[in-house]
Amino acid sequence: MTTSKRVLYSDVKPYALPDRLEDLRGPEHGVMELPLNVYWGPNPVVDVDTDDGIEKAYQSVIQEGRIEDLVAIVNPERLRVVWSALLLPGRARSAWESRFPALTA
Repeated sequence: MTTSKRVLYSDVKPYALPDRLEDLRGPEHGVMELPLNVYWGPNPVVDVDTDDGIEKAYQSVIQEGRIEDLVAIVNPERLRVVWSALLLPGRARSAWESRFPALTA
């Protein structure tokens, strides 16, 4: 009998990452509507001036977004401030921290 190791999607799901944090051009302040491919919940409107709003936006786009979504939504300065508070899958956090060690400083 042959048993094969189960592969979970969470173990192979690809995460988009920009080449440099400086490539990110998201707003520092204000209200935005998250695109459907990033957030498909009941209220896609977020206020990035609030902790809840910025965390919802960044968690969603890091987990589900494409490069163009990351560039449009994430602000590099704000990301550095909220990084430790974001609830992210371990593989996503590890990928970002490996590419951008400044996030853990």
